[in-house]
Amino acid sequence: MPTALVALLVGCSGQPAAPSSAPAPAVTSSATPVNASPAPTTGSATSSASTTADCPAGEYTLQSFDVTGVDGSLGKGTGGDVSVDFDNGRYEIDFDDDTPISLTLAGDTGKLVLDGEIKGTYSGSGSSLRFTLGSSNGTARLTHDGTSRTLKMSQVADVLGLHGKGSATCSGADLTLTVGKGTFQLVRDND
Repeated sequence: MPTALVALLVGCSGQPAAPSSAPAPAVTSSATPVNASPAPTTGSATSSASTTADCPAGEYTLQSFDVTGVDGSLGKGTGGDVSVDFDNGRYEIDFDDDTPISLTLAGDTGKLVLDGEIKGTYSGSGSSLRFTLGSSNGTARLTHDGTSRTLKMSQVADVLGLHGKGSATCSGADLTLTVGKGTFQLVRDND
């Protein structure tokens, strides 16, 4: 199993996943949020564009993500069946195992099959957000070259769960969310 892909999901440390009896390592998140302030809105804004006050509120589908590990390596993910809901200070990321997420890290590729959810809370809006990771449950399986490895959902939450300072830029149906060392591209679901 490629160490780089496993490292992305266990804290980007370059070490293999911890044994099941040890706690999952955490991704350190000392990065300052990117200055990605949304454009000011006016009274003539269309209903499809989010205002600063309600960004990131709503239901979205994850399109892609980039996560930088503590060792500086950049992991990228695309695809999957991942929905994200921001509602009244709470967020929920729901993974459906129908479509795997394609991962790329250090020139290596793999597939991540997730079935479960990550929940947490957030406060603020626009360029001044704070996320707190709550709970995670479900199953996670990383595949590469015909080999499969089961991961703890808490390991996935350490990387893909939202925690720390962040910013959101909403433009029409598009949401760019920067949290800690990750950037997530989402598209608002049709209501």
